Amino acid sequence: MFRSLQSRRAALVGTLGVVALSGGLLAVVPSGAAADAVDTADAAAVPALNPCVPTDRGLPEVTSVSFSPTSVDVRQGPARVQVTVKVSDPGGPGAATGLASGQVTFANGGLYADLRVVDDQTMTGTVVVGRNRLPGKKSGPTQTRLDQVLIKDVAGNRTDLTGERLAAVTPVDTLQVTGDPDRTAPVISGLAASRRNLDARRGDNRVVLTARISDDRSDVQDPVVQIYSTDGPYSSRVALEHVRGDLFRGTWRAPRWGTANVSGYRIASITAYDSSLSGRSPESERGTAWIRRQLGTDVLRVRSFVDTTAPRISDVRVSPMSIDLDGGPQLIVTRARVVDPQAPVSYVGLDQYTDFVFPGVAVRPRLISGDRHDGVWEARFMSRCSIPRERVDEGAGVWFADNAASLRREYRTANHDLSVVLTGNKVNRVLYGVTGLPGGAVQVDLNRGVFNVTDASGRLEQADGTQIPGSWTACQDADGVAVSCIDGPVRRAIYTPTEPLASGAIVYLTLDPSGVLDLLSSQGVPPAYARSKVVVP
Repeated sequence: MFRSLQSRRAALVGTLGVVALSGGLLAVVPSGAAADAVDTADAAAVPALNPCVPTDRGLPEVTSVSFSPTSVDVRQGPARVQVTVKVSDPGGPGAATGLASGQVTFANGGLYADLRVVDDQTMTGTVVVGRNRLPGKKSGPTQTRLDQVLIKDVAGNRTDLTGERLAAVTPVDTLQVTGDPDRTAPVISGLAASRRNLDARRGDNRVVLTARISDDRSDVQDPVVQIYSTDGPYSSRVALEHVRGDLFRGTWRAPRWGTANVSGYRIASITAYDSSLSGRSPESERGTAWIRRQLGTDVLRVRSFVDTTAPRISDVRVSPMSIDLDGGPQLIVTRARVVDPQAPVSYVGLDQYTDFVFPGVAVRPRLISGDRHDGVWEARFMSRCSIPRERVDEGAGVWFADNAASLRREYRTANHDLSVVLTGNKVNRVLYGVTGLPGGAVQVDLNRGVFNVTDASGRLEQADGTQIPGSWTACQDADGVAVSCIDGPVRRAIYTPTEPLASGAIVYLTLDPSGVLDLLSSQGVPPAYARSKVVVP
């Protein structure tokens, strides 16, 4: 197995996750690794890196965070604050995959910005401070401090800066906001509909909804009209956009298909928020009684085509029917025929297979033949190359479809059609726990035998990151017998500082601190990158 893995190291895929378990254990789960215990290995052959493990393990490094301006006045209107984050992505041991996404958050007031990638070392975003949206509840200038910076690279490595680590790269971390606090809800004073009776069969199925909403201190935010069918499963949220002054407008498109010749659609409510404080409070809402007074009715009457049947899903197929986990990720193709002689099919979806077998389907099934009354739909996605359960013999999924009348038909698989049999060796997780010993030594217990334990495989340090010199002084196998730290398999290893440490001292141990991925189990899986806290007894 491992001879073939070496040739595929340039095409590694998967995602590593660190999961906290009971007893202080940390789990590294490469693309959902299995837990079948395998300690045996050919000691003469160093395991190659498993194809489930990405070679970019380097954390993005934030070198500076700045924002401008550092003081805004929002008494007359909103203000924008530009945030710039300088980042380096070292990669390692393989090439860096590049920056992917990020976010900055201020301590209170609901102020944040999503970051976009400008180049391989710069990310920027804009924080919008709404009119009189204060981070505090008092009038006059208030302050909010930059609270968190989160950066992710394409491989999924994540750097999360808070507290002292964030302050160290942020010369100015305080934003001053001047405004007048708003403690009153927006006022919804009017609602009008362009028509209350319409024939959607003729093509023009639009109803324009116009509302008057005002707020004396801050900006009106997220006004929405909620509409429900009086005799079916249909519902709709109509977002209203600001036109001018206190005028807001949105368009509802009535369904051309319904469960009766004439269907009723109730305007159930209209809600609005203002942009003060957290941006979600206070709220204003008007219900059906108020809406009836405004429109003379709360029900819109729509003449439509009639549909009384849900889509029918049949001929479900999946290929391949068997997956060899030794082969790494594999393309899964599944198809289904969806038929509805009345309303055309409006949506076809495929829920993810068993969570721990395949990832959620990233793309919607697409129509590859026929039409929306009778067609074949196809979805393509990649299987995982490993699974985290003790035993999983097969996995299945759920096809579902909606038609234009919002009538849904689900097809749930049992032990046929979409079931996939899994074969091959399941990749095992590497779990470990740490225990402090007198004098500052740290005992590491692993649930899998690992190989190539060298002095570079561990780093002991103080809370501020200062390294404490030391080395691995003992390695044992599963039976407690001393073994070579290089040749293994090592199930227990003790890292001892050069100089003894005082009782009560707090230290941190990291396995494979440089991320070179040469400390591996027999299946080529490294332990998690984690900084484990240890108290010297």
